[in-house]
Amino acid sequence: MTRTAVICEPVRTPIGRYGGMFASLTAVDLGVAALKGLLARTGVAPDAVEDVILGHCYPNSEAPAIGRVVALDAGLPVTVPGMQVDRRCGSGLQAVIQACLQVASGDNDLVVAGGAESMSNVAFYSTDMRWGGGRTGVQVHDGLARGRTTAGGKHYPVPGGMLETAENLRRQYGISRREQDELAAASHQRAVAAQKDGILAEEIIPVTVATRRGEDVIDTDEHPRADTTVESLGKLKPVLIKADPDATVTAGNSSGQNDAASMCIVTTPERAAELGLTPLVRLVSWGAAGVGPEVMGIGPVPATEVALAKAGLSLADIDLIELNEAFAAQALAVMRAWDFTDADHQRTNVHGSGISLGHPVGATGGRMLATLARELHRREARYGLETMCIGGGQGGAAWRPSASAAAKAWPQCSKGLGNDQTRPDSRPYRGADRNRLHCAAIRRQGDHPQRAGTRALRHLSAGHRGPDAGDGPVRPDGARGVRRAGGVAAHLRALRRGVGPRLDEHLGGDQHALHRGLHDPAARHRRAEAALPAPDGHRRGQGRVLDVGARVGFRRGGDPHQGQEQRRRHLHHRRPEDVADQRR
Repeated sequence: MTRTAVICEPVRTPIGRYGGMFASLTAVDLGVAALKGLLARTGVAPDAVEDVILGHCYPNSEAPAIGRVVALDAGLPVTVPGMQVDRRCGSGLQAVIQACLQVASGDNDLVVAGGAESMSNVAFYSTDMRWGGGRTGVQVHDGLARGRTTAGGKHYPVPGGMLETAENLRRQYGISRREQDELAAASHQRAVAAQKDGILAEEIIPVTVATRRGEDVIDTDEHPRADTTVESLGKLKPVLIKADPDATVTAGNSSGQNDAASMCIVTTPERAAELGLTPLVRLVSWGAAGVGPEVMGIGPVPATEVALAKAGLSLADIDLIELNEAFAAQALAVMRAWDFTDADHQRTNVHGSGISLGHPVGATGGRMLATLARELHRREARYGLETMCIGGGQGGAAWRPSASAAAKAWPQCSKGLGNDQTRPDSRPYRGADRNRLHCAAIRRQGDHPQRAGTRALRHLSAGHRGPDAGDGPVRPDGARGVRRAGGVAAHLRALRRGVGPRLDEHLGGDQHALHRGLHDPAARHRRAEAALPAPDGHRRGQGRVLDVGARVGFRRGGDPHQGQEQRRRHLHHRRPEDVADQRR
């Protein structure tokens, strides 16, 4: 049994910066806000929903199977199931595709699909705590950075993370720094223009955030900026400049780390008519393809070929393209592989993309759908393409005709679309007043492309830091060991202290070495304990040096007034820098 699946009312929350306006909200909170807003806007009863499918890239045990948790917290009946989809950056798109497949097969009549992500609240984690942490030491990983370096598996490592893949494409396709900054500036200007014209407001569900002053209602994206020039972007330092003198990828020409949720209703034309819903697009074909993890950004090229081949179309047939801007270098590489002309740029990312709007990875696919579907409808256009690169070396793409192109397939749904919106041969208007490509650049000071990090409760003064001390790791003595500082991005605080942002690939590999605090302050604030020498008679354990005869354990409770001499006797057979911190 094969039925037509249509997509109705794709919406999203505003997109918050990393550590910004949504820092206090979890991915579940954002998902609940989007789901409640979707049902309120459409008037669909909670018991009409038959499944909730959400893309989510950075899960934790606070919300297992986030689709189910969001459904329950949003007040849907306990009989409504839910699940989680993870195809990295393509997760939100894959969730909608899965919903379309379930509806088309006849398994469901109405499914809510989308994605949710709070990159501000991605967990640090350790697997050492469960088995023998007292003997081997405890290593804590940054969930954001770790996933970027391990996505290629054991055989295709990318130690520099996604930044490295962007630089690889920059070299391969001969992309200049100037070109990247110009694309980034244009992306911001398009997003800012769409905000001013109220275009993006149509797809946004406002979110209420509790503050010290009461409650704030957020209804505008936080990420777009309209206050600098291309020349200002050119002054930003490439992130990997120390490892690669030719590096060109900066915080300004990269996508942000963001917080948001996106949702839509997937149903049949008949069910949509019963509920008074207006279908905007339908899924006709989709494709996913693999590429080398070291050049994951080129993934949209083969994925698009798969999707278009299934539909019997070429790229020239597409009226509007949503190509996620993970990095300007990556997006430009895809455009060069497609032999883009200036005219092609006019139909691509017409209201901005990841660099300007942000990239809340699990929700990005739904965000792109909301923008694309409404713009197809607004322009009376026929065909739209949504595509993105995917960490680990994949690409995803979906080809969707607008409601006007699909009217003959389900005429009962053409009601309410307007007589002039059902022409099967309608093409988009590409006038200059509809595509604002200003040259003013947008300087991005927030949302470092890799991570902003956390800070220690206590810092060594600059004069006491070693040459590789940087910001220093935090002490994982409990929940107090890591905290925010006024909700400001950590690398902005670092800039005020005169300390540049640091990346995990520079921290002894791809993660922090956050172990128990060491007695030696200099050692405690080094970026990785791998810098400690392994003297004769000692062996190196995972993450720290161990005395062969030492009995290393976790800190135990004791007399808070225990004297220093008694402590020295207790530790007489162990080197201070090799044992867990015993100080209170």
